[in-house]
Parts: sequence; structure tokens; C-alpha cells
Amino acid sequence: MKANVKRGPGRVTYADVRVHVPKNAKCTDELPRTTKQDDRYDIFEHYTIAIWRFQRAVDKFFNWDAAEELCKAARDKKEIIPVRIYLGSGFKPDVVEYMK
Repeated sequence: MKANVKRGPGRVTYADVRVHVPKNAKCTDELPRTTKQDDRYDIFEHYTIAIWRFQRAVDKFFNWDAAEELCKAARDKKEIIPVRIYLGSGFKPDVVEYMK
């Protein structure tokens, strides 16, 4: 299977895909309070950004808090969720399906 790569404004290339959010992706509310960097939050942030980018393309009024809630719900229910991945960002999600 191949990704359907699209070109956005400027030189940004992206692909819309469906992914599983891993169980170890945790938001700041779910992690212990510390100043130490935590990879679990980094994973959560990458997936939330990807969800936000996909939903923003559909609805310009979609906000960050809604993206966080969608990410948590997809993780907890083990659902497949559509996201937008910018190529070259270094983020490699658990892709289930490539969208057209």
C-alpha cells in the first residue's frame, strides 16, 4: 500500500492516514508532575497534532482541546482515527490504512 501524498500551501507535503493511538501516549494530566522530559507525552503530542491538522482541514473552528479529547478517546477505546502526517516531520505513526 502507498500513501496518497498531497502538497499543501507552500512546500508542505502531507498524507492523510488512519492510525491506532498507542496505550503509552499520555497527556500532562495523566503523568506525574515533574520537570523531567517524558517520552509518553511526546508521543501523545505528536498524535494530537496530527489529529488537529486533519480536523482543521475540515473545520476551521476545531480547537486543540477537542483534539486532545479525541486522542484520549481513540486511545482508550482502541479506535482507528484519521490524522494528517506532514512528511519530513520525523513522526512515524502506527498506520492502519492510507486514505485517498
